[in-house]
Amino acid sequence: MKKRNLLLSLIALFAVSSCFDNNISSTPDKQISGSMDSISPSDSSTPSESITPSDSSVINYTYVDFTASEKKLFNETFGYVIPFVANNEYYVETFSSDNISGINFYTYGNTETEFNEYLSKFSTGYLSTGTEKDEYGDTWYYYVKDSQTIEVSYYNTNEGYVIDLYIYNSGSDSPTTGFTASEKELFNSYFGYELPYIDSSEYYVEEFEFDGQTGVSYYTFGDSQEEFTAFLNGVEQLGFTSDGTEVDEYGDTWYLYSKGDVYLDAAYYYYEGSDVIDIYIYKDSNNNDDGNNDDNGTNDTTGTSYNKVTSALSDYSGEYLIVYEGSSCVLDGSLTTLDAKGNYQNVSIASNSISWTQEVSNYSFTIEKYGNGYSILSSSGKYIGSTASNSNTLTTSTTPLVNEIIFSGNELNIKSSVGTYLRYNTSDNRFRYYKSSSYQSQAAVSLYKLNGESSGGDNNGGNTPSNPITPTGDVTNIDFNSSEVTYKNKNDINYFEYGIPTVSTSSKVLVIPVQFKDVTAQSKGYTIQAIKNAFLPKSQTNATLDYHSVYDYFYTSSYGKLSLDITVCENWFTPKNNSSYYASYVDSEGYAMGDQLILDEALAYLSQTMDLSSFDSDNDDVIDAVVMVNTLEIDGNTDFYWAYQYYNYLTDNGGYFYEYDGVSANTYVWAPYKFMFEDSYGGYTLNNPTNTYTFIHEFSHILGADDYYDYSSKGNHPLDGYDIMDIMLADHNPFTKMHYGWINTTRIITTTSSVTVDLKAFEQTGDTIIIANNYDTTKGLYQEYWLICYYNNTNLNEDPYGLFEEGIVVYHVNANLSKDEYDYVYFANSNSDASYEYGTVNNLIEFVKNGSDFVYKTGNSLSSTIKDDNNVKVPYTFKVDSITSEKATLTFT
Repeated sequence: MKKRNLLLSLIALFAVSSCFDNNISSTPDKQISGSMDSISPSDSSTPSESITPSDSSVINYTYVDFTASEKKLFNETFGYVIPFVANNEYYVETFSSDNISGINFYTYGNTETEFNEYLSKFSTGYLSTGTEKDEYGDTWYYYVKDSQTIEVSYYNTNEGYVIDLYIYNSGSDSPTTGFTASEKELFNSYFGYELPYIDSSEYYVEEFEFDGQTGVSYYTFGDSQEEFTAFLNGVEQLGFTSDGTEVDEYGDTWYLYSKGDVYLDAAYYYYEGSDVIDIYIYKDSNNNDDGNNDDNGTNDTTGTSYNKVTSALSDYSGEYLIVYEGSSCVLDGSLTTLDAKGNYQNVSIASNSISWTQEVSNYSFTIEKYGNGYSILSSSGKYIGSTASNSNTLTTSTTPLVNEIIFSGNELNIKSSVGTYLRYNTSDNRFRYYKSSSYQSQAAVSLYKLNGESSGGDNNGGNTPSNPITPTGDVTNIDFNSSEVTYKNKNDINYFEYGIPTVSTSSKVLVIPVQFKDVTAQSKGYTIQAIKNAFLPKSQTNATLDYHSVYDYFYTSSYGKLSLDITVCENWFTPKNNSSYYASYVDSEGYAMGDQLILDEALAYLSQTMDLSSFDSDNDDVIDAVVMVNTLEIDGNTDFYWAYQYYNYLTDNGGYFYEYDGVSANTYVWAPYKFMFEDSYGGYTLNNPTNTYTFIHEFSHILGADDYYDYSSKGNHPLDGYDIMDIMLADHNPFTKMHYGWINTTRIITTTSSVTVDLKAFEQTGDTIIIANNYDTTKGLYQEYWLICYYNNTNLNEDPYGLFEEGIVVYHVNANLSKDEYDYVYFANSNSDASYEYGTVNNLIEFVKNGSDFVYKTGNSLSSTIKDDNNVKVPYTFKVDSITSEKATLTFT
């Protein structure tokens, strides 16, 4: 687990509402007096992951929104949440005084300009009732909304300037059943109407924006299936039509509706002890039909619709629906038996456009150049065509069949290699290839192309590669270190400047055992030797371990490319003060710095007897890495008593880092000794052998890997725990090893038909294959692609600590990079970043499962319906031909 992320802290990409250093205990001196039940902003599911910036001149605000529990309090009390003001420190408390009760929200550290900006937020949905000066001469501003009164003021106290707000019921009526005025306004601002209200004891209405979709999220807790059904009936009464259902990765059914250009997705499921009704209503931001044709002959209406091809194209490659417009039906590409009566599905066609939904997408076909014409591949994995010139039939094949696509006037024809035409038989109600002179009952078909479906992605989520891959055969070799690649690996990104070299035989690690006057190692029975056993090569210690030592793990995982030079200090370092002093220590700006103060004291002490410059292997004037193993107990609710990796911010009055022997400290790990004795059930009862999972995980952050699990409770689990950076077991995945520079080459499939390749065992060789849409050679590994490897239960994937059965594992990676105004480079996507949706956020890396299995066995195939984050289908599928202990053989088509 990372304590805090350096890049995101510095550039304020995001901040969380969790706080563990509430150093200001007093409340504003002008609050309404009375009893208070404080609600501290600290309801993070993973408190050790909180971001606590330490440079207020760079990042102005720690808190950017109320926590979930605070929102819940506002909603339960008043039926809505008041506006939030970004600030360095805030409190939300209930109050009761003089027969008035409500909620007090106050902040420290905001400017008057920010206060005035905050007041402007009340201009919508709130009615101003004037101002009033109090006995101190400060002005209070009064607003009413529904049956509530809001009082807000800005003034100076001993602790600094305060924005102080009280909200309370001003009448006897409680909020009425139904949406609040502001919620109704939100619905109407987007759609011109509001959704049916669900009578719920707890609900939330929020704006959301995701993947080109903008709209409103409405979800409730504690309602029944009957209430959900009643809501769906109400949706249909509003004029929405059903687009079918879709089952997500968690097995929950989503009901899909549309009304013009508005889409609504709704599901009912059980989540963390409660029944949830989850609703999204949205428009696609690209859905602006101007009625004009673009230069490729399709109506350019939307990136998520199929649009009619109205003139000849120079290249028909892409994803299509095969349509008979007379009955508004499409050839059903999801069928495994395509030559059958009733092989169609009805769709809605409006203005030469069919809206994209997951269900409609299942009916689609992929057209690609093949021979002197085109192959047409169904979403079920069948190539279609005709091989019988004198018969009416629809031939399917596992290998491509040639088709010609011809425009004659305004009519499009799909012609097989034997001269038959793909048509819709209006008397027999089926799509088929026909040989006829009149075609009296066989109507011509149309092609509707998925607009923008061939897009890939650039650093900012764009669609055009700056240097797309040029096929040089069936398989093309990729070198991530070639001269045309902008970023080679993590050491080449300035985000990781002054980090430890990841490819080296001499990367230095200084391990400092830390005890306290009040928590001595002797009193705990802790020994230096146990720390050595955990970190040093087993060949040196001959220790019995529950897992690999830190050295052995990284040497094995890197295929020998990283050989850590680890020094474990021979004695315990004892800081000047008791542990409680450092646990509560904050700097002048209120940030917890106790661990960094100990780091500084330790380096000052060690520099008296050892040359700290010897721990700078790359001569950047920074110690490569420091690990502090302390004698504290473990408490997941407080950073200081947890394990994390972070960066040194401790500076002198001039803003300079403290130096010893000409070097300073940067990245470090802080972790209790007791983690070495964590059993597999989360307890700490092991006496022997030594458990190193936590130290390996945290040290992997030092090397530059992110966490691959969701910090929130949203249920987004892209890797299902199957990674050392997720559940803290097993090996690093192929992408992380590429990111570290341990794997510098791969192969990308570039065949125009099919190719059979061998994959060697990943654990032993690092062998991988990628498939990609619009692979850009200048981006190297930092773009979107599918990453394929073969696990064979060896090395770090060996029982009992391995996670994968023998077989093929497929990862979807979206490692596009972004830059901010300070030129910091960072991943555009993250596995740990929570979303309004459950498990639908674009992830940095995620599994492409074989149904419910993690591996593909002999005879299994990759589905052709899988899509990337731009809604583009996977460019190749594969079938696993055979698997041996040394290699797996796959055929890509």
